Amino acid sequence: MKQLFFLWLLACFTSHSQTIDIGNFYPQKIALLKESTSELFLFQPDSVSIIDLRNPEKTNKIPIQVPFQSFVYDFQPISYNSKIYFIEYHGGRVFQYRDSKFIRKDNSFTHKMQINSTVFVHQNSIYKYGGYGFWSHRNFFTFYDEITSEWQMIAPANSKILPEGTQYSWVTNVEDDIYIFGGIAMDRYNPEQFYPYNKVHRFNTEEASWQELGDSKMDLSQFNKSIPFGNKHIFLDNNDDYMYEVDILNNTLKTYNKLPLQKSSLVFGLGSFYFDGSFYCFIWNPRINGAVQLSIVPEDEFFGKLIREEDFYTNNTVSSSVILGMISALVICLLFYWARRWYMGRNKIKVTLKGLSYKNKAVDIDDKSIATINLLLRSKTEVNSKEIMDLVENKNLNFAHNTKIKNKLIEEINFKLRTVLGIKTDPITFQKSKIDKRIKTYTIERRYFLIR
Repeated sequence: MKQLFFLWLLACFTSHSQTIDIGNFYPQKIALLKESTSELFLFQPDSVSIIDLRNPEKTNKIPIQVPFQSFVYDFQPISYNSKIYFIEYHGGRVFQYRDSKFIRKDNSFTHKMQINSTVFVHQNSIYKYGGYGFWSHRNFFTFYDEITSEWQMIAPANSKILPEGTQYSWVTNVEDDIYIFGGIAMDRYNPEQFYPYNKVHRFNTEEASWQELGDSKMDLSQFNKSIPFGNKHIFLDNNDDYMYEVDILNNTLKTYNKLPLQKSSLVFGLGSFYFDGSFYCFIWNPRINGAVQLSIVPEDEFFGKLIREEDFYTNNTVSSSVILGMISALVICLLFYWARRWYMGRNKIKVTLKGLSYKNKAVDIDDKSIATINLLLRSKTEVNSKEIMDLVENKNLNFAHNTKIKNKLIEEINFKLRTVLGIKTDPITFQKSKIDKRIKTYTIERRYFLIR
């Protein structure tokens, strides 16, 4: 190992890499990159060392007060909204790190049902995927709801398929899409038998739907080291001379020769990071037993020779006869769909963003009423009173007067709709919010409408 490291040092004389002494590995440190402040945090049971990545020689070590001795090892740190949170490995407890203290934020408990789940930030929320507990694996997402201080589930309501439950999965998320690949699954008939999961799936949070993309060619569970690299992942271990880059978005797998740094000196327990054009790797100090250094390597010096590039997963394909059958079935379904749509909509009010019509005749109704009906029909969540108020609010009037205007608008819409449909009950009703009982929300009877 020392020979490999000295070769690396020799290469450093002609490169822009930098090495900084961190100190003794023990007690083991937990590393976290906080990109918003360009800082690297190294947590220990009694202290945290903060490295300013803009000036890596500058390290600030401060004492911390942990809730209990093993706290930093039982929780995973994550940077979110310029803050640092610690998420429990074996349950749902959440702590925020602030001013050298850890503040409990959740109303959850150590349920031991999402052990080894994958924790990540998506669309301004902390998510978990998968995990193990009680001889079973999870195959769904949960997110931490800061309003209720509870973990909520994302239901795949519009999905035709579901992946197998896994633990130790890998995640790449972009906009509304979350890619899930790798991990460990279990035999559903023998829960004590585990196997590498090679399916690649994509979940769209807007559509609440899963899609199976294909089968991966590589068993990612064999690697004991990984490095997040933007939307890519780098995998390596000590069993071969290669380093692998997985780009799940573009379905590519690149294989590189390892450089001396990557062959044996990376510290398994601390991980490595990519930030602002450089890789930050924790390596063993060959001169001091048990000591650790931080090696900073520019991106263009980190990769060895490219050996090959190939697809990471194989797309699922079907034969031409199956495709022809699917097209025929699709044509029949479309004909049935349009016939059913005509039949189901013949006694309904047709609603567009521009207006309403009933039995091919336009409904005489004002623009604010049209906007309110569209808001109620097209919203995927409950519509609160403020959202309707925003449509009718007059800035020159006070809140009480605007509230009267809003209530009058709802009454006029209900009267118009009852008259057109020939019904006695109001289509628009209000109730208390499911999230906050103090808030009034509105719903509309969708069975009377056809949205176009």
